[in-house]
Amino acid sequence: MNLEKLHNQIAVVCPITGVSVGNESDKATWSFVAAETATVEEIASVQSIIDNADLSILDDVKYISKLTVVDRLIALGKLSDALTALNSDATKKVRWDAATEIATDDADVIAVLTAIGITDTSMVLY
Repeated sequence: MNLEKLHNQIAVVCPITGVSVGNESDKATWSFVAAETATVEEIASVQSIIDNADLSILDDVKYISKLTVVDRLIALGKLSDALTALNSDATKKVRWDAATEIATDDADVIAVLTAIGITDTSMVLY
């Protein structure tokens, strides 16, 4: 079970110090600890996030090697386009250069793939 995505979604709307999940399939067992600075409105908004969260938010992150991603981009004839897109954004480029593995849900990589016309990212990130 991976709590990072749930934690990050909640932290966007409410300052928190942590989250916990008792039973993955029973959202009544999901809880969080609000930071002292959290407002009543922020705390109330967290319940909506929990209620509307897809259970897959707790799935473990899957990684594939960057070399595999490169090979798949080559096979699709999109490597040059991907490198051009990466070079236009310093943050994405630095993250790409530093990585040896890519999370299949990495927002930056998905954004690059979409920008180069790969709308079905599962063609590369599987």
